[in-house]
Amino acid sequence: MYAVFKITDDAYKVFDKMTERDVFSWTSLVCGYANNGEMDQACEIFYKMPQRNDISWAVIISGFAGNGRYMEVLVCLNEMFCAVEDKVRPNEAVLVCALSACANLGALEQGNWIHAYIMRNDILCSSNISTALIDMYAKCGRIDCARLIFNRIPRPDVHNFTSMISGLSYHGLGEDSLTVFNMMLDKKVNPNEVTIIGVLNACSHSGLVEEGSSIFYNMETLWGLKPQIEHYGCYVDLLSRAGYLEKALEVVKTMHIKPDIVIWRSLLSACRIHRNIFLGNSIIDFIKQLNSDGPSGSEVLLSNLYASLGNWEKVSEVRKAMGQRKTRSDIGCSWIEVNGVVHEFRVADKLHPQILEVLDKLNELWIVLS
Repeated sequence: MYAVFKITDDAYKVFDKMTERDVFSWTSLVCGYANNGEMDQACEIFYKMPQRNDISWAVIISGFAGNGRYMEVLVCLNEMFCAVEDKVRPNEAVLVCALSACANLGALEQGNWIHAYIMRNDILCSSNISTALIDMYAKCGRIDCARLIFNRIPRPDVHNFTSMISGLSYHGLGEDSLTVFNMMLDKKVNPNEVTIIGVLNACSHSGLVEEGSSIFYNMETLWGLKPQIEHYGCYVDLLSRAGYLEKALEVVKTMHIKPDIVIWRSLLSACRIHRNIFLGNSIIDFIKQLNSDGPSGSEVLLSNLYASLGNWEKVSEVRKAMGQRKTRSDIGCSWIEVNGVVHEFRVADKLHPQILEVLDKLNELWIVLS
């Protein structure tokens, strides 16, 4: 009960007073910490467990996945296979989390290995596993494999369709994505909110303004789905990319939900692409009203807009204002898989063991390109 309400300190006090603890009480405590984002504490308890079952492993692995710690998901999966004393094998939840981690890391080789494991052990490809496989292959660049998985599903459900639509969208295959969406409707499978986001993104990346507009304006009447902030964001992005900036601004102003910073930044980014300085200045005023702490990401976009027009005086003004406020932004991070090993890099990274070799190669490329 305390764990469900995320009162982990009291949950631990009750646990600590127990004279007898079984695998379920240990797992409940691990789950409480994991769900509360306290993964270090969850790990500490997990590795103290005298006995662990498949649910225990699923809880710790899904905890890492839920907190965006995808590298640890794969490390933990490997530990699970090596933990002979537990005598457990990954269940559906573990496999889905592991495939999700591979998708987010772009770890195709490891994703292939997990798929092969499923096949070798005759594990039933449930809807969840099929959806995770489609997502993994699509995000790792193998949309052909994602299609094969999808085509082998005898009766695709809304999650399978949504994953395939989103996967095609990632690859800029807007018309293919719409084809799958129409197939879904033909089979009387109603879309959910995530499906609409996927198909709107597909239309946006392929410039299918008329099709995307029709889906957006009919989603409530046809499928009972009221547009949320994410749907408005996708639709504004669709209009903005296609150059309909005034129409996009009108949609933002008439939304039944207060527009967030993401929507304004999407519009501002489109102003840079379409070199509309007047609208860009108007939007930055709206953004300043929304974000009193200083819209750093938006000001970067505005600076880029001025730079694209060659107005270096304005670029200097914006950069100076950002410097006076000591504006900070999140550090960028990326992953790449090489020979089955996932490497993590951050901006200005000096910690990677091969960073000197990486920089030498980068210098070589720079000389060639210049």
